[in-house]
Amino acid sequence: MTEMRPDSESGGLKIETRTIGRYTVVRSLGRGGMGEVLKAIDHVHNRHVALKVLDAEAYRDPEALRRFEREARSAMALDHPNIAHIYGIEHDQRGRPFIVMEYIEGEPLDRFARGGVQVPFSQLVDFVIQAAKGLQCAYRHSIIHRDIKPSNLLVTNDFVVKIIDFGLAKSLWDQSFLTATGMVVGTPRYIPPEQAMGRTVDHRSDIYSLGATFYELVTHQCPFDGDTPMAIMLKHINAPLVPPYMINPQVPGDISEIICRMMAKDPNERYQDYESLLQDLEAAKLHRLAKERRTHPQHGADETVAPTVLLDELAESNVGGSHAPTTGYLSEGIVNIEPNELPEAPPPSRARIYILSLIALFVLAIVVVTALRQVEDTPDRQPSWLALRIREWVQGSRKSESRTVEDVIREDNERIQQTVQRMEGLAVRALEYKRQNAGRLPTARELVRAGVIQEADAVDGWGHPLLITSEEGGKIVATGRDGIERTSDDFVLPLMGGTRIIPPPLSQSDAAILAQEREGQSASK
Repeated sequence: MTEMRPDSESGGLKIETRTIGRYTVVRSLGRGGMGEVLKAIDHVHNRHVALKVLDAEAYRDPEALRRFEREARSAMALDHPNIAHIYGIEHDQRGRPFIVMEYIEGEPLDRFARGGVQVPFSQLVDFVIQAAKGLQCAYRHSIIHRDIKPSNLLVTNDFVVKIIDFGLAKSLWDQSFLTATGMVVGTPRYIPPEQAMGRTVDHRSDIYSLGATFYELVTHQCPFDGDTPMAIMLKHINAPLVPPYMINPQVPGDISEIICRMMAKDPNERYQDYESLLQDLEAAKLHRLAKERRTHPQHGADETVAPTVLLDELAESNVGGSHAPTTGYLSEGIVNIEPNELPEAPPPSRARIYILSLIALFVLAIVVVTALRQVEDTPDRQPSWLALRIREWVQGSRKSESRTVEDVIREDNERIQQTVQRMEGLAVRALEYKRQNAGRLPTARELVRAGVIQEADAVDGWGHPLLITSEEGGKIVATGRDGIERTSDDFVLPLMGGTRIIPPPLSQSDAAILAQEREGQSASK
């Protein structure tokens, strides 16, 4: 329902507002992947609230509705100062559900993780302590969050941390893990290895994700990064963690050790409970406070840094540009892990920029030389392998006259995408098998026989078998169009997170070569 009414936040001007149930919407706090979060007035209790509503498409998605209602049920049972309170789930005039939440005026924790303002280490440790206490409360109610990250932790103006977004939360009594579509849930830059592999998760998985968040707070960069979600998850599974003090030499040794233990690959090597984690964090905080007081004697015995001062500095630094408060409400986690839903990557180092520039120049030189060779007007010029394949495919379908060069190019692109998806899925299953079998990598056929993957998932887009090799820590190899190993047509996915190789798709340039050949044949006739 919409109406024209005065609004105190718009200077008393008449604007169009709407109501949802008994709530009057004040403004939008922003949009997420599935819906919108609104600031509203609860006229019954005379308070501001946040309403989380779904888009029309999400209302028609049974899985989205289940996740939406699970968020409300999970968090409603939790009463803790470090968990954003959910008042309930209600229904609008059309019978569609929406969640009524505590409205929090503050900043998402990722604002502190981006740098720009020098936040004392004691304060950063305190943020993590508060988050750990909230997660401890959830665990005592047999609930794990599964999507802890900086944007899901809001910091109020009084520096109280509030955990939000229990949309991916899971009861420890619920043994299901994958979504209905079989996709792993979580955010790749903070996902624990066992969650990335679709294995059983528990409270130690939340400890890992909190450790990855802590890592970013003290180093201003994510522990693992990559060009694709799968590349990042493979690094969480296999790549060794660079200790935080090696990224930022100012990180104290005890804090670095705590983070490394929180982010151990094996859950059995992490903190086994929140009590032991909080004990070490409290000790680290006291140790840092003692040093900071010696450095800044103007602070009192029970004072660190005034929250208002730090928030003012954060606003003046304008890290990340202008923003509306409480944007963290919009975070919904990544379900069908998409690259465009990832947090912003940290800026590359200068050395990395130089290296990438040299590589780009080298690749450009190869492309230019190849192009010049292809356009040389010599009598014995041979078309490229790709052009020959186009010619075979088009000539083979002349009788039906239904396939064009564009059709062949489109089909080739689809087969490439199919191949990459199957290789990524095989990589996860192969690594899981390796962990369970004393470090031995399986063959794709073994995984098929064991029922781990389907027969169709063990071949590339052209029907050739996918290969698992032990070279350089393990690789997934697809022979591609020609079906021959160790040619320029191979696809290579390193299991240790190295550079993947994907051959270029068919393009109009190959089609142009074919057209020139046809013109030459017509002229000779």
